[in-house]
Amino acid sequence: MLVVSERGFSILQLLITLMIITVVTALGMMGIVQTQQSLRLSNSTHEFLAYVEKARLDSIRRHAEPAGATMASVTVNATSYSVAIDFDGDGTANTRVMPLPNGITFSGDVPATISFNWRGRPVNPDGSPLTLPALSLGNNRGDTSVLNISGAGDAGVAGGYGSTATGVAVSAPASSAVSSNSNIRKGTTIDPTAYPSH
Repeated sequence: MLVVSERGFSILQLLITLMIITVVTALGMMGIVQTQQSLRLSNSTHEFLAYVEKARLDSIRRHAEPAGATMASVTVNATSYSVAIDFDGDGTANTRVMPLPNGITFSGDVPATISFNWRGRPVNPDGSPLTLPALSLGNNRGDTSVLNISGAGDAGVAGGYGSTATGVAVSAPASSAVSSNSNIRKGTTIDPTAYPSH
């Protein structure tokens, strides 16, 4: 408890109060900076994955073929990526360069180009099967988002946003054959007149 004399606060009391205010302010600023860096990484990851999905869907929509050089693609560099999709709806792919925010960089198999064929599968620009690149986005603090692009063209983050997971293995779901004794009817037709519309 501060004791105020008739002459006011002492110099020592003012210095202690100022030091406490300085320490609390510095801790608050450090927390704000760390939060901003994490948000930049998360937003950059979301935006990149959205453009990968847009490129995939654009190739499917335009029935893109490698011979016609109409495939949509995403090219990744250390501090930016370029997206070649039909931005204006005229049927041809246009390229836009997307710079990453300060302090955010790609690492892994960089530079890399991922093109999508008419089925939405990632391929090389000539249409041959693509060895999927290992990519991650990171910030100055050391937080990373490990990016996964599957052979089917789906893109996501391994271990969640802001994880430091590396070398995450993704396996295909197990499938089983249907036995001939199963209760699945072959050649069944449905009579559309048996189901009246509302």
